[in-house]
This record gives sequence, structure tokens and C-alpha cells, in this order.
Amino acid sequence: MKCLSQVADQVLVLIDRDGVLIQNVLRPGNVIGSARQLPEVRFIDGSIEACKLLRECGFKTAIVTNQPDVSRKIISFQDAHAISNHVKHICAIDSVFICPHDAKDNCWCRKPKPGLLLEAIERYKPAHVVMIGDRITDVIAGKLVGAITVRIDASSSAVPTHYAQVNNHSDPDIVCDTLFAAVNELFDLSPVY
Repeated sequence: MKCLSQVADQVLVLIDRDGVLIQNVLRPGNVIGSARQLPEVRFIDGSIEACKLLRECGFKTAIVTNQPDVSRKIISFQDAHAISNHVKHICAIDSVFICPHDAKDNCWCRKPKPGLLLEAIERYKPAHVVMIGDRITDVIAGKLVGAITVRIDASSSAVPTHYAQVNNHSDPDIVCDTLFAAVNELFDLSPVY
């Protein structure tokens, strides 16, 4: 059976932005949030290299990110898009898909709903999809579109953990401590995980 790296041109890797590619920002009151301006963008160690490795191997990549600060009128959609485009450019990612809504907006695109992922899938029409994120909402959205799901948990052990297939939409297929570790796990993974 072929592994994902052997069919890389048929694979779309969807990557959450905050907490996976770039660091979350600690705000007053110990509130963790997204970067609101370019000077706040700090890339997580290995994330740039991981994305460039995906590109070199022929995988299609897209950022899929919830940015509720737009709906909350804390930043403009243009600013959220500028930050994501900056990350896209630096990481050599193919495209960006942004949900600008807050949970109360009850939109179709905010993860854990699958709308944002479906939009990316519609654009690329891949045979296989991988969703990499740091939150359960990323995992649930990925499961809803039939993706292999990888949860980034910086507090996890350095050894990637594979889980048996279960029917729980909040359980990831793999847990890794960094995007770089996740990408290395993908190369030998079977498309039918």
C-alpha cells in the first residue's frame, strides 16, 4: 500500500494558524488570543521548515483559521487577512481560508463546523485530506470532512502518538508536540488511516 508521501500531489494538508504555525498571544488577564498586528507574529520553532518540506514534497497546503476578533470588531478583516497572508508567504503555503465569525454568529464556516474545510476541499479537489490543529474544534471539523486528523499538543511527549480508529469526532488520529513532528509522521502514513 502506498504512503501519503507517494501520493503527495493528491493530498491537501489543512493547517490551523494560531498555536500551530504561529504562537498565540498572551493578553492582559491571562487571555490567550490571536495576533492582531504583524509585530505580534512569532513563528513556532520548526513550523516554517515543516511547511516548506510539505511544499517540496508536492503536498498542497492551506491555512484554515477562525478569527473571531473580526466579528468582535477588535481587528478588521483586512488586518486578519494581512496577518494570514504574511504567514502564508513566509511558510510557502498555497492558500488561506478565514472564518471571521464569532461563535454567536452561528455561521457555517467556523470550526468545528466543516464549512471552511469544505471550501478548501472544493478548490483543490484532493483524494486525501489531512487536518492539523491545536484544538478539539480542528479535530472535529477534520473528522466531519473525512480527514486524517492531527492534534498539536505542545505539552505532549516528544514521541508522536497514534490512536486506534474510534467513532468519537473529538479524538484525533495522531497527537504530536509540533507541526514539524506531525509532518514527519505524515510521510509514511497510509492514505487509508
